[in-house]
Amino acid sequence: MKSTKSLLIALILSFIVVVFVSSGVVSALNASDASATAYWSTGTETLTIGTPLFVRINFQSNIDQQLQVDRIGVNFDWMNETDFYGVTLSSPQTVEANSSYLSDPIRFEIPFNVTAGTHSYHIGVDGTDASGATFQWDSPTVTIDIGYANSGTTPTPTATQSGDGGTATPQNWTLYIAVIAVVAIGIAVAFIVMEIRKKPKKPAPVAESSMPPAESPKPEADKPTPATDQPLKDIEE
Repeated sequence: MKSTKSLLIALILSFIVVVFVSSGVVSALNASDASATAYWSTGTETLTIGTPLFVRINFQSNIDQQLQVDRIGVNFDWMNETDFYGVTLSSPQTVEANSSYLSDPIRFEIPFNVTAGTHSYHIGVDGTDASGATFQWDSPTVTIDIGYANSGTTPTPTATQSGDGGTATPQNWTLYIAVIAVVAIGIAVAFIVMEIRKKPKKPAPVAESSMPPAESPKPEADKPTPATDQPLKDIEE
């Protein structure tokens, strides 16, 4: 009965863990569902090191549903994957079906420890779709030149297209959920095994002795006091 109860508790806990993790999983917007374009303040394809720069990002939706943009920014190859030059919007911006959103200028500065040359970047957008599910969309990675202000490089001013939406790979959250579920079940099984091992063993029955109990010695009867021990009487003369 106790092991059955432990098994039930473990299964319930595993189910709660899987549901909790699944509820926090974001839905991936497909690569072809959107595209984005970066407009640099330099007006060129070369960004300067150590000087204030600005970028405006145009996010284009290619689906027949409304989206809300919560965060938008740019990630360069010298940054951590989760870091962006961007903004978290205080009020989500609504993007109607098959329409676009142009961000306000985003200020950033390329640090001096970044080497001059060709670097890669991509645009990231976080938001919510029409069903209320959150999404994280990344544009395909493209390259841009990084140089110093007086390098003498003057390329033709253009807007840098950050992807046609055809090569970005959405994250496979189904695999993550399956791995988490297997781990949760493994924890449940380990918990059950530990409970079974902790269950006390029944003591072995004590064999009854075939020998009758020894008789206790009977108390000795009071012995009469020997005559010699009797007090002597006075003999009258």
